[in-house]
Amino acid sequence: TILLYAVSMLVAFSPIGEWIQRQINGARDLETKQETEYIRPLYDEVYEEAKRQYPSLGYIHVYLMDTMAINACAIANHTIAITKGAVETFSEEELKGIISHEIAHIYHGDTIANTIATVGNGLFSILVLINKLFLMLIDRLTEATQSGAGGFMRFIFSIVRLFFFAGIWLFSFLMQVAMSANSRKSEYEADAFSIQLGYNSGLIDALYVLQKTSLGLDAGIVNKMLASHPHIAKRIGRLETLTDRNEYQQS
Repeated sequence: TILLYAVSMLVAFSPIGEWIQRQINGARDLETKQETEYIRPLYDEVYEEAKRQYPSLGYIHVYLMDTMAINACAIANHTIAITKGAVETFSEEELKGIISHEIAHIYHGDTIANTIATVGNGLFSILVLINKLFLMLIDRLTEATQSGAGGFMRFIFSIVRLFFFAGIWLFSFLMQVAMSANSRKSEYEADAFSIQLGYNSGLIDALYVLQKTSLGLDAGIVNKMLASHPHIAKRIGRLETLTDRNEYQQS
């Protein structure tokens, strides 16, 4: 298991792994002249400012996703992908705010945590499947036994199966809660990064646009615990508070 996990991590963080993740997300290169001439200058401006303030920032490429959903994401170590919907919906300043936010995720290593979690979940699922098959085999063997001992063994393995799957569910749920809490914290940190770069106004305006187009989230406590992003209104309020504070300190 350790060897499989190590190999999976090496692949995930290699150029091949990053390419695979781009394919999964449908991220492609900027192809047309219109795409290149509009998106590239906006991205280059934000990246150069981020590189100026944070010299350790590595190279990052911008890609496009052919979906009209309004979204953007950071992938692995060197990829930012923006949807066509975001390009069509946001203004130039709003797009720069979104780009600065995604650059922050890569700079802070948030994508590394997501990749580790994804690989870990995949291996965990394989191990669960192996255990399921093992329990099924034991169950078949006990069914083949007609004696009283066989009936007792079936009862024991029924109890074991119940506790096994209950433990798996509880472990998965707690892991999701922990990962979601960390993801929400990362969103706030990425917003603060945008303020530092000076693109907070564009990001705030972009979040207002998302707030208008959002269908809203289920207000149930479980959904709140598993949400990967803070409520948009909370992000806007926090950004506005930090912006006002910075302007006051500068004045």
